[in-house]
Amino acid sequence: MEEVANLAFRCGGNRVVRLDAPRDEAAVQAVFERCAAFNIVVEGRPPGPGAAREFFESAPGGWRAADVEKLGVYDRDGRLIGLIESVAGYPEPGVTHLGLLMLEPDAQGSGLGADLYRAYESWAASHGAERIRLGVVADNEAGHRFWNRMGFTETSRTEPLAMGEKIQTIRVMERDISASGAGAPPRAPGRASDR
Repeated sequence: MEEVANLAFRCGGNRVVRLDAPRDEAAVQAVFERCAAFNIVVEGRPPGPGAAREFFESAPGGWRAADVEKLGVYDRDGRLIGLIESVAGYPEPGVTHLGLLMLEPDAQGSGLGADLYRAYESWAASHGAERIRLGVVADNEAGHRFWNRMGFTETSRTEPLAMGEKIQTIRVMERDISASGAGAPPRAPGRASDR
């Protein structure tokens, strides 16, 4: 019964569920450790031992961590293989900020990321989102290509920010998902090497 209460949405045979800090912290930490290459691109270092705690405690300025959806992607075997962080109504009503969509390396290159994003988009739209906004660090070229394929366009760039051991500029990208918006359905994924 707890699984049904925590289920956010499904993506093929994968379940996307709301995570709980005390219960899921060790599994989330393991995902961060398996995704160390992503952290190196973003921060210039592998994730630290408190990465899961930081994930559960993080929230945009002025928001409480409890207002941020922390979701886990579980495969058919019940193993946590990815994380999603989502904030409805940020930075303004009608916009949902996708703070993180991360899959472990073994789950990449199969089209799961694109399928997962499409399922997430439907879920966000069913909760009132008209646009999805996200940020991609300038050093993450593969991420930028992926989000372009998903129909996102760059709307702005931030000033350089300190992120771990790196100074990063963030590409702010957005996609209109409203029924009257100009956004077309997300494109099918390209070559696996582009992800």
